[in-house]
Amino acid sequence: MIAAYLTLVLFSAPVDISAAYPRPGLPSVSSLEFAVSQAPAHSSSWVRLSLSQSSADAWTVVFAPTPLARRIAISRGSRCEAGPEGFAISTDSASVELAVQIGPGVDDTLRLGRLIQPSKPTEARTVEVTLRRGLKPRPRPRGFVSCKAIQRAATPPPKTEIPESCDLSSASVVLAPGHGPGRNSGGRSARGVDEYVFNDALAEAIRRAIRKRAPISVELTRNPDQDRGLGGRVAFTNRKRPDLMLSVHHDSVADRRRKTIIVEDTQVQTCDEQFGFSLYLDTVDEHARVSYHFARALSDRLLAAGRRVGRFFFWGQLERGIYNGDVLYVLRGADVPAVLFEAGFICNHREEIELSRARYRRKPARLVAAAVIEFFVHQRCGTPPELDTTHLIGASRLSLAPSIAGRGF
Repeated sequence: MIAAYLTLVLFSAPVDISAAYPRPGLPSVSSLEFAVSQAPAHSSSWVRLSLSQSSADAWTVVFAPTPLARRIAISRGSRCEAGPEGFAISTDSASVELAVQIGPGVDDTLRLGRLIQPSKPTEARTVEVTLRRGLKPRPRPRGFVSCKAIQRAATPPPKTEIPESCDLSSASVVLAPGHGPGRNSGGRSARGVDEYVFNDALAEAIRRAIRKRAPISVELTRNPDQDRGLGGRVAFTNRKRPDLMLSVHHDSVADRRRKTIIVEDTQVQTCDEQFGFSLYLDTVDEHARVSYHFARALSDRLLAAGRRVGRFFFWGQLERGIYNGDVLYVLRGADVPAVLFEAGFICNHREEIELSRARYRRKPARLVAAAVIEFFVHQRCGTPPELDTTHLIGASRLSLAPSIAGRGF
């Protein structure tokens, strides 16, 4: 395994690593020399960066860490606040130092995260450093304040109580696990497991979580050993006419975007710069606003539980991890309120390990179940939340390349 750390004694002048990623309005990034070494699987180390902004005395930037980053710390005198996109780092001086703890198993090129301009979220810069083999890992540098406590202080998801007068026995949900055995098996995990295996396991965990908490009818579009295909899933949904359809998926990337690393003596094809959840809905069909109400309920609970948002600029993000899914057939063809849920990136070898464990799957399953109950309580027994959807719903469909519009979802 490989770990990284800052070596103050080996290098005296900072090295600017921001020239390759020029973006106006973002601070420049510099680092001292790093070294890497073979280390035990349980070890970790810290890397240290300097962020500077010459055009302002007081400024704020958002640092969105990758899953490689275990903990974040900043130099004293600065402020760190957790948010849905990452950590908002504020300072009244021209520069701030940022320390990032990483675990073992990283490659020689380390992508720590992204810097995002708060006023312009599309203005972002990847923070990437090149490591070299050297000495032993180092502990966290002194004089730094940890953001770890802030990161763990996510607001607990609110509990949804079902009023005694609220009868949900006639409410129904269809869970549509994506893909299936055979040619349409979906993406591939870092260790080579087909996506549909993860989809089936999470869909079953969600079904159990809902049934345990409320008398809501829950049906799956297929058994684990079946593959209904896109048309079959949509036909099943429209025949059953549920009050809500949730398509369950896990994300991945093409092989050309992966790199090979060794983890616990096993070779894996990973994409550790990709992480987080995402939600999709058809923004122009007749059920768009109802679909958005559920997507927002689920997004709020995922973010409150500390889940991070996956970023897909070409999908047209609406807000809070909710994306425009007009081009997805399973959403476009459903005649009921429908949302597609990407629970995480199985091509990220760290997320894959978590998503493959039954104990971990129960956490997102419980969040989905709570969002489903909240959705039905509001829709059937109360007043749906007042959400401003004028800027999100009713726009024209996305115009994407046929290769994207025809993706098998």
